[in-house]
Amino acid sequence: MAIQSAVSIIGQLNLHVLFDGYDMQSHGSFEIYTKDQALIVKAIGAWNYETALSCAKAYKELVIQFNGKPWACLLDLTEWELFTPEASDCIDQLNEWGNEHNQKYEVVIFRSAIQKGVMEKSHRVLTNVETMFCESFEQAELWLKKLGVIS
Repeated sequence: MAIQSAVSIIGQLNLHVLFDGYDMQSHGSFEIYTKDQALIVKAIGAWNYETALSCAKAYKELVIQFNGKPWACLLDLTEWELFTPEASDCIDQLNEWGNEHNQKYEVVIFRSAIQKGVMEKSHRVLTNVETMFCESFEQAELWLKKLGVIS
């Protein structure tokens, strides 16, 4: 099923994944959509691997719609409560994928120094991506507008 960019996708709270014989339920959620040449992701709650995997799938499906053109990611962490080490590994792989699929910019909205530190570590693989950290959605949008990524 194709994902329409105009429709917000909300992470499924009741996603189940069979993992090494254990039925794992996702924790945390997300909202994800596109605006012009930007992918907007809002992380909510504490994430486990299943939530990260679900977000990564939606993320890739939406980025494909940019058809190889340069794009940006706006990551809103104002309601995020960190993630498990397994989820962190999944996000590191997603960052590598973005780096390989013409991502040029990333702006991260954070509310705590811990969030910023975790994201700075995770963003080390983004060698082709200019990253900015800020504390409001308005600051993030203004930066992306200045870059010409969103109107």
